[in-house]
Amino acid sequence: DADKEGVAIWEAPEEALSLGEHVLSLTVVDSDKDRATAELTYVVLGPLGAPSVEITAPDDGTSLFLGEEVAFRGVASDLTTPADELVHAWSSNKGGAIKGVLLGEDGASVVFTDGLALGTHTVRLVVTDEDGEVGEDSISVHVVEASVETGDTGTLTPPEPEPGDLVISEMMINPAAADDDFGEWVEIYNTGGRAVDLFGYSIHDEDFDRYVFEVPLLIPGRGYVVLCASVDMTVNGGVPCDGVFRRESAGALALGNGTDEVILSRPDGVVIDRIDYSDSWFSTGVALGLDPSFLEMAPNNDPARWCNQVSVVLSSGEPGTPGVENDACEL
Repeated sequence: DADKEGVAIWEAPEEALSLGEHVLSLTVVDSDKDRATAELTYVVLGPLGAPSVEITAPDDGTSLFLGEEVAFRGVASDLTTPADELVHAWSSNKGGAIKGVLLGEDGASVVFTDGLALGTHTVRLVVTDEDGEVGEDSISVHVVEASVETGDTGTLTPPEPEPGDLVISEMMINPAAADDDFGEWVEIYNTGGRAVDLFGYSIHDEDFDRYVFEVPLLIPGRGYVVLCASVDMTVNGGVPCDGVFRRESAGALALGNGTDEVILSRPDGVVIDRIDYSDSWFSTGVALGLDPSFLEMAPNNDPARWCNQVSVVLSSGEPGTPGVENDACEL
C-alpha cells in the first residue's frame, strides 16, 4: 500500500534476492480503476570479490636454461563465477603474452613454452571473473645460457632429479574391466617446480621386467604423467595415457598380482622411487593411490599411506584418478 505521498515500500522476499537477473513490476490502480505498470530489471551478483589466484609451478625464483621447456601452472577460484568460466591470461614483463593456455573445470590453467628470452622475467597470471574483477599472482624466473659460468661452481648444468623428486603416486595393478596386458597403469608425480624429461629413465622390478623410455616424455612441475600397458582407450579401460610401458611385449613391465616391485630409475641407475607391494595392498578393479598429503614426503613405500580410490572418472567405471589428485585416505 502507498502512503499519502504515493510512496510504496516493498520488502523483497528471499527468492527475489537469489543470484541472477530479475524483473520487478509495479502496477498502480487509481479510483477509476485505471492502471499503469512499470518494470525494472535488476541483477543480483552475490558477494563480490576478485578471484583468488595462485601460480603453483614452477617455484618462485626458478632458474631455467635458454630453450628449456617449462610448464607454468596456476589455479584460481571466485565467490560468484564458476571456476571454468574464469578468464586466465599469462604474461611476462620481457615478452608479453604467453600463449597456449589450457583451462580445466577446476579453474586450473597451464601453458608450456620454451621461448623465454635471456634474463629475469616476472611471470604473471591474471584472472578475470564475470563481474570484471581481477586477481593475480606473479613469480620471478631466471633464464640463463646453458653453459653460463657461475664462478664458485663452474659451469651451471641442469640438476638431476634426486630420490623423492619423482614419486610413484597411483597404480592399477589388477584391472577387471580390461585384460592386464592392456589395463595396467602407473601414475608418477613431479614434486618439484621444474619439468623433468623421462627420456632414458626406466620403470622396472627386481627381476627381468624393465621398460626404458626411448623417446622424450616430459613431467611438468607439480604435474603428473600416466604410464600405461596400452594407450588405446578402447581396450585399456578408458585411461588417458601420456606414455606406454608395453606390457605385452619383450623389454616391458608387468605389475604382478601378488608380491612385486615398481621401481623408477635414472639413466645412471640411481633409484628415484620404489614401491614394494603385496596382494594385501590392493583390490581387483580398483586403483591404488598414495594419500595426497604424502606426495612430497618421502618415503612412500608404506602400505599405511596408500588406499583404494573411490572416484570414478574412467569410462570403464573402475575407481581411479589418473592424472589428477588422488582421493584422500583414512589414515
